[in-house]
Amino acid sequence: MRHTRTLVIVGCAVALASAVGCTRIHIKEPVQIEVIDAISLEPVPDARVEHGVPTSKFERELRENGTTDASGIASINSIRLVDDAWWCIRRGNAAADQWAPYYEGAGWSQMPPEFTLVASGVGRTRYRAPLWPDIRVAIDVPAGYRGIVAWSAVEADVGADSGWLPPEDLRPARLHGDEFYRAIARPNDAGAVAHPTSVAGVPGYKPTTFEPWTSPAISMDGQRMNVVDSDTALNDSFWCADSSMNVGGSWEPIPMDNTLVRAWRLRAHRIRGAPDRYWGPEFAWFIGSLDDLRTWAAARELTPLDRYTGRPVDSGDPAATRVYAAGKLLPLIPVAKSPSPPPSWRVERVFARRY
Repeated sequence: MRHTRTLVIVGCAVALASAVGCTRIHIKEPVQIEVIDAISLEPVPDARVEHGVPTSKFERELRENGTTDASGIASINSIRLVDDAWWCIRRGNAAADQWAPYYEGAGWSQMPPEFTLVASGVGRTRYRAPLWPDIRVAIDVPAGYRGIVAWSAVEADVGADSGWLPPEDLRPARLHGDEFYRAIARPNDAGAVAHPTSVAGVPGYKPTTFEPWTSPAISMDGQRMNVVDSDTALNDSFWCADSSMNVGGSWEPIPMDNTLVRAWRLRAHRIRGAPDRYWGPEFAWFIGSLDDLRTWAAARELTPLDRYTGRPVDSGDPAATRVYAAGKLLPLIPVAKSPSPPPSWRVERVFARRY
Protein backbone atom coordinates (compact mmCIF):
# COMPACT_ATOMS: atom_id res chain seq x y z
CA MET A 1 0.00 0.00 0.00
CA ARG A 2 2.83 2.39 0.82
CA HIS A 3 4.44 1.69 -2.54
CA THR A 4 1.16 2.40 -4.32
CA ARG A 5 0.74 5.75 -2.58
CA THR A 6 4.26 6.74 -3.55
CA LEU A 7 3.50 6.10 -7.20
CA VAL A 8 0.37 8.23 -6.98
CA ILE A 9 2.27 11.13 -5.46
CA VAL A 10 4.99 10.96 -8.09
CA GLY A 11 2.37 10.82 -10.85
CA CYS A 12 0.65 13.93 -9.51
CA ALA A 13 3.97 15.78 -9.29
CA VAL A 14 4.76 15.01 -12.92
CA ALA A 15 1.30 16.19 -14.03
CA LEU A 16 1.70 19.44 -12.07
CA ALA A 17 5.14 20.08 -13.57
CA SER A 18 3.74 19.49 -17.03
CA ALA A 19 0.86 21.90 -16.38
CA VAL A 20 3.23 24.57 -15.07
CA GLY A 21 5.32 24.18 -18.23
CA CYS A 22 2.28 25.03 -20.37
CA THR A 23 0.68 27.65 -18.12
CA ARG A 24 2.01 31.07 -17.16
CA ILE A 25 1.09 32.44 -13.77
CA HIS A 26 -0.98 35.62 -13.90
CA ILE A 27 -2.00 37.98 -11.12
CA LYS A 28 -4.97 40.32 -11.52
CA GLU A 29 -4.73 43.58 -9.59
CA PRO A 30 -7.83 45.83 -9.42
CA VAL A 31 -6.96 49.33 -10.62
CA GLN A 32 -8.80 52.43 -11.76
CA ILE A 33 -8.14 54.13 -15.09
CA GLU A 34 -9.02 57.81 -15.21
CA VAL A 35 -9.50 58.79 -18.86
CA ILE A 36 -9.08 62.45 -19.80
CA ASP A 37 -9.36 64.25 -23.13
CA ALA A 38 -5.78 65.16 -24.01
CA ILE A 39 -6.81 68.51 -25.52
CA SER A 40 -9.51 69.78 -23.15
CA LEU A 41 -8.18 67.84 -20.09
CA GLU A 42 -11.82 67.05 -19.21
CA PRO A 43 -13.00 63.56 -18.12
CA VAL A 44 -14.23 61.24 -20.87
CA PRO A 45 -17.40 59.34 -19.85
CA ASP A 46 -18.52 56.09 -21.51
CA ALA A 47 -15.03 55.30 -22.81
CA ARG A 48 -14.27 51.61 -23.25
CA VAL A 49 -11.01 50.47 -21.65
CA GLU A 50 -9.62 47.12 -22.79
CA HIS A 51 -6.61 45.21 -21.52
CA GLY A 52 -5.18 41.96 -22.81
CA VAL A 53 -2.12 39.75 -22.52
CA PRO A 54 -0.83 36.85 -24.59
CA THR A 55 -0.58 33.46 -22.92
CA SER A 56 1.14 30.24 -23.86
CA LYS A 57 0.69 28.40 -27.12
CA PHE A 58 -2.11 26.27 -25.70
CA GLU A 59 -4.09 28.99 -23.93
CA ARG A 60 -6.48 31.68 -25.12
CA GLU A 61 -5.62 35.35 -24.73
CA LEU A 62 -6.63 36.88 -21.40
CA ARG A 63 -8.78 40.01 -21.62
CA GLU A 64 -10.21 42.52 -19.18
CA ASN A 65 -12.43 45.51 -19.95
CA GLY A 66 -14.31 48.31 -18.28
CA THR A 67 -16.30 51.44 -19.12
CA THR A 68 -15.71 54.88 -17.64
CA ASP A 69 -18.43 56.49 -15.53
CA ALA A 70 -19.58 60.11 -15.62
CA SER A 71 -16.31 61.09 -13.92
CA GLY A 72 -14.23 59.35 -16.59
CA ILE A 73 -13.12 56.54 -14.26
CA ALA A 74 -13.18 52.83 -15.11
CA SER A 75 -12.46 49.93 -12.74
CA ILE A 76 -10.53 47.13 -14.39
CA ASN A 77 -8.20 44.28 -13.49
CA SER A 78 -4.59 44.80 -14.45
CA ILE A 79 -2.99 41.48 -15.41
CA ARG A 80 0.54 41.23 -14.05
CA LEU A 81 3.50 38.83 -14.30
CA VAL A 82 3.41 38.79 -18.08
CA ASP A 83 6.08 39.52 -20.66
CA ASP A 84 3.98 42.14 -22.40
CA ALA A 85 0.46 43.51 -22.46
CA TRP A 86 -1.70 45.71 -24.65
CA TRP A 87 -4.13 48.46 -23.70
CA CYS A 88 -6.81 50.06 -25.84
CA ILE A 89 -9.14 52.97 -25.04
CA ARG A 90 -11.95 54.09 -27.33
CA ARG A 91 -14.29 56.94 -26.65
CA GLY A 92 -17.33 54.68 -27.04
CA ASN A 93 -18.73 51.43 -28.37
CA ALA A 94 -20.96 52.75 -31.15
CA ALA A 95 -20.00 52.05 -34.75
CA ALA A 96 -19.61 55.77 -35.37
CA ASP A 97 -16.97 55.92 -32.64
CA GLN A 98 -14.48 53.89 -34.64
CA TRP A 99 -13.07 57.19 -35.91
CA ALA A 100 -13.34 58.92 -32.54
CA PRO A 101 -10.40 59.46 -30.16
CA TYR A 102 -8.46 56.27 -29.68
CA TYR A 103 -5.51 55.00 -27.68
CA GLU A 104 -3.45 51.91 -28.34
CA GLY A 105 -0.33 51.10 -26.36
CA ALA A 106 1.73 48.43 -24.69
CA GLY A 107 3.20 47.89 -21.26
CA TRP A 108 6.08 45.65 -20.21
CA SER A 109 4.65 43.82 -17.18
CA GLN A 110 3.16 47.15 -16.14
CA MET A 111 1.05 50.05 -17.29
CA PRO A 112 1.96 51.84 -20.54
CA PRO A 113 4.39 54.73 -20.07
CA GLU A 114 1.65 57.21 -21.09
CA PHE A 115 -0.40 56.28 -18.01
CA THR A 116 0.39 58.53 -15.05
CA LEU A 117 0.12 57.18 -11.49
CA VAL A 118 -2.07 59.50 -9.40
CA ALA A 119 -2.83 59.47 -5.67
CA SER A 120 -6.11 57.84 -4.74
CA GLY A 121 -7.88 57.45 -1.41
CA VAL A 122 -10.45 54.92 -2.55
CA GLY A 123 -8.33 51.85 -1.89
CA ARG A 124 -7.39 51.17 -5.50
CA THR A 125 -4.40 52.38 -7.45
CA ARG A 126 -5.44 54.93 -10.04
CA TYR A 127 -3.78 55.83 -13.33
CA ARG A 128 -4.58 58.79 -15.54
CA ALA A 129 -4.72 57.93 -19.25
CA PRO A 130 -4.85 60.70 -21.89
CA LEU A 131 -7.09 60.10 -24.88
CA TRP A 132 -5.91 61.84 -28.04
CA PRO A 133 -8.20 62.49 -30.99
CA ASP A 134 -7.92 60.91 -34.41
CA ILE A 135 -5.00 62.82 -36.00
CA ARG A 136 -3.71 61.84 -39.43
CA VAL A 137 -0.53 63.13 -40.98
CA ALA A 138 0.19 64.30 -44.50
CA ILE A 139 3.78 65.07 -45.49
CA ASP A 140 4.17 67.77 -48.12
CA VAL A 141 7.54 67.96 -49.90
CA PRO A 142 8.68 70.92 -52.04
CA ALA A 143 8.21 70.84 -55.80
CA GLY A 144 11.05 69.00 -57.51
CA TYR A 145 12.17 67.21 -54.33
CA ARG A 146 14.19 64.02 -54.86
CA GLY A 147 15.58 61.77 -52.16
CA ILE A 148 14.62 60.26 -48.80
CA VAL A 149 11.75 61.39 -46.57
CA ALA A 150 11.30 59.81 -43.14
CA TRP A 151 8.69 60.21 -40.41
CA SER A 152 9.25 59.32 -36.76
CA ALA A 153 8.66 60.41 -33.17
CA VAL A 154 10.93 62.48 -30.95
CA GLU A 155 10.88 62.01 -27.19
CA ALA A 156 10.06 65.64 -26.42
CA ASP A 157 7.43 67.82 -24.79
CA VAL A 158 6.31 70.99 -26.56
CA GLY A 159 4.12 73.77 -25.25
CA ALA A 160 0.39 74.02 -25.90
CA ASP A 161 1.08 77.29 -27.72
CA SER A 162 3.59 75.71 -30.09
CA GLY A 163 1.02 74.85 -32.73
CA TRP A 164 1.22 71.09 -32.28
CA LEU A 165 -2.40 71.16 -31.07
CA PRO A 166 -5.22 71.94 -33.50
CA PRO A 167 -6.09 75.65 -33.26
CA GLU A 168 -9.09 76.79 -31.27
CA ASP A 169 -11.22 77.44 -34.33
CA LEU A 170 -10.94 73.74 -35.28
CA ARG A 171 -11.83 72.31 -31.88
CA PRO A 172 -15.46 71.35 -31.43
CA ALA A 173 -16.52 69.85 -28.11
CA ARG A 174 -15.68 66.55 -29.78
CA LEU A 175 -15.19 65.46 -33.34
CA HIS A 176 -18.16 63.88 -35.02
CA GLY A 177 -17.88 60.15 -35.65
CA ASP A 178 -16.77 60.57 -39.26
CA GLU A 179 -14.33 63.45 -38.75
CA PHE A 180 -10.64 63.61 -37.98
CA TYR A 181 -7.83 66.16 -37.70
CA ARG A 182 -5.41 66.42 -40.61
CA ALA A 183 -1.91 67.64 -39.73
CA ILE A 184 0.16 68.67 -42.76
CA ALA A 185 3.85 68.58 -41.88
CA ARG A 186 6.88 69.50 -43.97
CA PRO A 187 10.31 67.85 -43.82
CA ASN A 188 13.53 69.66 -42.97
CA ASP A 189 16.33 70.05 -45.50
CA ALA A 190 17.52 66.50 -44.74
CA GLY A 191 14.06 65.03 -45.40
CA ALA A 192 13.14 64.26 -41.77
CA VAL A 193 9.68 64.82 -40.26
CA ALA A 194 9.16 64.21 -36.54
CA HIS A 195 6.31 64.72 -34.11
CA PRO A 196 6.66 65.23 -30.34
CA THR A 197 5.50 62.54 -27.93
CA SER A 198 4.06 64.98 -25.40
CA VAL A 199 2.26 68.31 -25.68
CA ALA A 200 2.01 70.69 -22.71
CA GLY A 201 2.95 67.90 -20.32
CA VAL A 202 0.33 65.47 -21.62
CA PRO A 203 2.14 62.34 -22.85
CA GLY A 204 1.07 59.84 -25.47
CA TYR A 205 0.75 62.14 -28.49
CA LYS A 206 0.81 59.88 -31.52
CA PRO A 207 -0.79 60.49 -34.90
CA THR A 208 -3.22 57.73 -35.77
CA THR A 209 -1.47 54.77 -37.39
CA PHE A 210 -3.56 51.79 -36.31
CA GLU A 211 -5.11 51.19 -39.73
CA PRO A 212 -3.24 50.87 -43.05
CA TRP A 213 -5.10 53.72 -44.72
CA THR A 214 -4.15 56.18 -41.99
CA SER A 215 -0.41 56.03 -42.63
CA PRO A 216 0.98 59.39 -43.73
CA ALA A 217 -0.09 60.65 -47.12
CA ILE A 218 2.63 62.11 -49.32
CA SER A 219 2.14 65.17 -51.49
CA MET A 220 4.41 67.41 -53.52
CA ASP A 221 3.60 71.08 -53.34
CA GLY A 222 0.02 70.18 -52.34
CA GLN A 223 -0.53 67.55 -55.05
CA ARG A 224 -1.09 64.00 -53.81
CA MET A 225 1.56 61.50 -54.93
CA ASN A 226 1.18 57.82 -55.72
CA VAL A 227 2.73 55.76 -52.92
CA VAL A 228 4.14 52.34 -53.76
CA ASP A 229 4.46 50.03 -50.76
CA SER A 230 7.38 47.65 -50.40
CA ASP A 231 4.89 44.75 -50.63
CA THR A 232 3.90 45.79 -54.15
CA ALA A 233 5.73 44.12 -57.02
CA LEU A 234 6.88 46.47 -59.73
CA ASN A 235 4.57 44.81 -62.25
CA ASP A 236 1.48 44.89 -60.00
CA SER A 237 -1.41 47.32 -59.79
CA PHE A 238 -0.85 50.17 -57.35
CA TRP A 239 -3.16 51.65 -54.75
CA CYS A 240 -4.08 54.98 -56.28
CA ALA A 241 -5.72 58.16 -55.07
CA ASP A 242 -7.51 60.22 -57.64
CA SER A 243 -6.54 63.79 -58.39
CA SER A 244 -9.12 65.13 -55.93
CA MET A 245 -7.33 63.37 -53.06
CA ASN A 246 -9.99 60.76 -52.40
CA VAL A 247 -8.96 59.04 -49.18
CA GLY A 248 -10.58 55.82 -50.37
CA GLY A 249 -8.69 55.39 -53.61
CA SER A 250 -8.91 52.32 -55.81
CA TRP A 251 -6.84 49.53 -57.29
CA GLU A 252 -5.83 50.62 -60.76
CA PRO A 253 -3.19 49.28 -63.14
CA ILE A 254 -0.61 51.98 -63.81
CA PRO A 255 1.34 51.73 -67.06
CA MET A 256 4.95 51.32 -66.05
CA ASP A 257 6.55 54.69 -66.61
CA ASN A 258 10.08 54.72 -65.28
CA THR A 259 10.11 58.51 -65.30
CA LEU A 260 6.96 59.07 -63.22
CA VAL A 261 7.81 60.46 -59.76
CA ARG A 262 6.34 58.40 -56.92
CA ALA A 263 6.88 57.86 -53.19
CA TRP A 264 8.49 54.42 -52.83
CA ARG A 265 8.12 52.93 -49.33
CA LEU A 266 11.43 51.67 -47.91
CA ARG A 267 11.77 49.10 -45.12
CA ALA A 268 14.62 47.72 -43.09
CA HIS A 269 14.47 43.96 -42.75
CA ARG A 270 13.23 43.13 -39.26
CA ILE A 271 15.33 40.69 -37.29
CA ARG A 272 13.37 38.87 -34.61
CA GLY A 273 14.40 40.01 -31.14
CA ALA A 274 16.25 43.12 -32.32
CA PRO A 275 15.57 46.37 -30.40
CA ASP A 276 13.08 48.83 -31.88
CA ARG A 277 15.78 51.29 -32.92
CA TYR A 278 17.21 48.61 -35.21
CA TRP A 279 14.04 48.81 -37.31
CA GLY A 280 14.41 52.49 -38.03
CA PRO A 281 11.78 55.24 -38.20
CA GLU A 282 8.07 54.52 -38.44
CA PHE A 283 7.94 55.36 -42.15
CA ALA A 284 10.50 56.10 -44.85
CA TRP A 285 10.14 56.71 -48.59
CA PHE A 286 12.31 57.47 -51.59
CA ILE A 287 10.85 60.32 -53.66
CA GLY A 288 11.67 60.02 -57.34
CA SER A 289 11.13 57.98 -60.46
CA LEU A 290 11.83 54.26 -60.70
CA ASP A 291 14.99 55.08 -62.63
CA ASP A 292 16.02 57.48 -59.84
CA LEU A 293 15.41 54.77 -57.24
CA ARG A 294 17.41 52.17 -59.14
CA THR A 295 20.33 54.55 -59.59
CA TRP A 296 20.25 55.55 -55.91
CA ALA A 297 20.07 51.95 -54.63
CA ALA A 298 22.77 50.67 -56.99
CA ALA A 299 25.16 53.47 -56.02
CA ARG A 300 24.79 52.44 -52.37
CA GLU A 301 25.11 48.72 -53.08
CA LEU A 302 21.66 47.98 -51.66
CA THR A 303 20.52 44.43 -52.37
CA PRO A 304 16.75 43.80 -52.27
CA LEU A 305 15.71 41.27 -49.64
CA ASP A 306 12.65 39.14 -49.06
CA ARG A 307 10.67 40.92 -46.36
CA TYR A 308 10.06 37.78 -44.30
CA THR A 309 13.18 35.64 -44.75
CA GLY A 310 15.77 38.35 -45.27
CA ARG A 311 17.27 36.40 -48.15
CA PRO A 312 18.37 38.25 -51.30
CA VAL A 313 15.70 38.37 -53.97
CA ASP A 314 16.61 36.56 -57.17
CA SER A 315 16.57 39.70 -59.27
CA GLY A 316 19.14 42.00 -60.74
CA ASP A 317 16.86 44.97 -60.03
CA PRO A 318 17.95 46.84 -56.86
CA ALA A 319 14.40 48.25 -56.54
CA ALA A 320 12.66 44.87 -56.71
CA THR A 321 11.32 44.90 -53.12
CA ARG A 322 12.51 48.14 -51.47
CA VAL A 323 13.41 46.01 -48.43
CA TYR A 324 17.08 46.20 -47.48
CA ALA A 325 19.42 45.11 -44.71
CA ALA A 326 18.98 47.38 -41.70
CA GLY A 327 22.73 47.90 -41.33
CA LYS A 328 22.90 49.36 -44.83
CA LEU A 329 19.58 51.20 -45.09
CA LEU A 330 19.23 52.88 -41.69
CA PRO A 331 22.41 55.02 -41.95
CA LEU A 332 20.93 56.50 -45.13
CA ILE A 333 17.62 57.57 -43.52
CA PRO A 334 17.53 61.05 -41.92
CA VAL A 335 16.56 61.27 -38.26
CA ALA A 336 15.29 64.48 -36.65
CA LYS A 337 16.74 65.49 -33.29
CA SER A 338 13.80 67.74 -32.42
CA PRO A 339 10.13 67.97 -33.45
CA SER A 340 9.39 69.51 -36.81
CA PRO A 341 7.88 73.00 -36.99
CA PRO A 342 4.14 72.95 -36.25
CA PRO A 343 1.98 71.57 -39.05
CA SER A 344 -1.02 73.24 -40.62
CA TRP A 345 -4.37 71.82 -39.51
CA ARG A 346 -7.87 71.18 -40.73
CA VAL A 347 -10.83 68.96 -39.88
CA GLU A 348 -11.80 66.44 -42.54
CA ARG A 349 -14.46 63.81 -42.92
CA VAL A 350 -13.70 60.17 -43.56
CA PHE A 351 -13.51 59.52 -47.32
CA ALA A 352 -13.67 63.25 -47.99
CA ARG A 353 -12.49 64.08 -51.49
CA ARG A 354 -9.57 66.21 -50.36
CA TYR A 355 -6.24 65.63 -48.66
